[in-house]
Amino acid sequence: MVDPLRQVFAEDLRRPEDADILAARARGLLPTLTGSQDDSPEDMAVRLRDPRIFGTFVGLLLPEEGIGPSAKIALAEHAFDLLPLPGSEGDVILVGSRAPPRLLALAGFLADEGRLTVLHVMHVLFAVFLDRPLVTNVDRRTRTRLLESVVAQSETSEPVRLLYAGLHVASVPEAEAHATLERLLRGGAPDSLKGVLAGVVAAADGGAAQLVAIAREEGLLASGAGRSLSSSELASVPRMPARLAALGRRWLARVNSPERPRGRRPVGQTGSGK
Repeated sequence: MVDPLRQVFAEDLRRPEDADILAARARGLLPTLTGSQDDSPEDMAVRLRDPRIFGTFVGLLLPEEGIGPSAKIALAEHAFDLLPLPGSEGDVILVGSRAPPRLLALAGFLADEGRLTVLHVMHVLFAVFLDRPLVTNVDRRTRTRLLESVVAQSETSEPVRLLYAGLHVASVPEAEAHATLERLLRGGAPDSLKGVLAGVVAAADGGAAQLVAIAREEGLLASGAGRSLSSSELASVPRMPARLAALGRRWLARVNSPERPRGRRPVGQTGSGK
């Protein structure tokens, strides 16, 4: 007789060599995660196809020494596979509501393993845009390392990286936001992103207009020139803490100073210079 729990890991994850130990861990953990002590193995298999439950389950397994690195990577990647990217504005809300609470811990693990892809970043961006507490559901070290991995990922478009940085900075406590931004501007972010990020932070509207434009381009908000945002959309748009504006202005003033080293183009200047 086929064990439905073992089948989840052997077939869905294509990890037959780890299926027995993973099925055993699922039997031990799922009753606590779901609050149900009466689930049959079939019920548990169905629950493991729920992104929130599976992602939470994976988060509990990542620190365990009895599970190998390749199995952990497969588990974390499958947690993202269960999160569909939205195809319409209505789907965006589903992504936000179905993301596991510690999604960023899974993304951080994949980043540390060198397995974070553009698709993973897009999943995190969509989820965080509608569920900002996802950022603070993980510890400061985890969320900061993930942010640095995202902004350094050249395969991901610069607007996406900028929007994620804005979401992060707008979500954490102000003192942490200041330290994080300073770290990015001093060297934690690629040079091409530093000037744009400083400009967003220094903007009078807290960068809202530029971040709204990116969110519309990426399908996070309904497009349409001049279209006013609904109250729920406005709540989703990140705004930089006002006290960070001075840091952005100082950085821009320093790099655009006439005393800067020769051969460097001021931030924002384009053209041949003729």
